Amino acid sequence: MKATGIARKVDDLGRITIPKEIRTAMRINEEDKLEFYVEGKMIGLMKQVADEISSYGKLIATTLQAQTGFPVVVCDTEKIVYASGDLGKRLAGQDITDKVYKKMLQLRQKRNMLILDKPLWPTVDEPHAAVAMVPILNNKQDIFGAILLMEKDAGEMPDAGDLTAIQTAAALIGGILDEPD
Repeated sequence: MKATGIARKVDDLGRITIPKEIRTAMRINEEDKLEFYVEGKMIGLMKQVADEISSYGKLIATTLQAQTGFPVVVCDTEKIVYASGDLGKRLAGQDITDKVYKKMLQLRQKRNMLILDKPLWPTVDEPHAAVAMVPILNNKQDIFGAILLMEKDAGEMPDAGDLTAIQTAAALIGGILDEPD
């Protein structure tokens, strides 16, 4: 664990504000769930990653690849949860790039999907780029991750049916992630 040199007081309700620099660096967004853990005299926080994305990642990726023919990557806001086909062994569990995370945030604001106009690599070492991306959002527009279609053959782009399929899959996972009010 690394000391930041930042200290905060606990208010009369027992709350503490996490500094913006730390929230940004750790990709902590409003409504994210944080889990407390204690080790000796140290108190830590850990961001909870959506287990539902992990449990549905394989099913979604393999089904979408079978339907579209494009390799599929399913990621949360930090790591690749599942990658279909030959990408699976290479990418599963790797951290996503900051560019992928920033693109997720950008797409959330547009409430849209994107056919990528320039290459977007999901990890630092991956030679294959994504050609389309849809964020996984719940009804409150909280972002949980994304589904990426990866390049298949040089210059081949997804058609309208492929795009509808990944939008539907992202909406399905987003609906599962919705918590009852």
